[in-house]
Amino acid sequence: MAQNHHLLKDPDDPYIRKILEQNIKGEQCAIQVYSELLEFTKERDPITHNTVLQILTDEVEHEDDLQALMEDLEVRKL
Repeated sequence: MAQNHHLLKDPDDPYIRKILEQNIKGEQCAIQVYSELLEFTKERDPITHNTVLQILTDEVEHEDDLQALMEDLEVRKL
């Protein structure tokens, strides 16, 4: 990431915003899928259920991180 730091300097770069938007949508899709899988495995398979819960927790964290980056872009743009 250090070598590409110069790529993140311009908050008006539409590519940065677009990539963040696409990644946020991808995380939201993953969250939906893992949420459904979590519900499906709830009473059927506790091992898979716990694994999916860990993955879902990671996906939610990833989405939060991406949303924070998007908010930072908005603040820098003001």
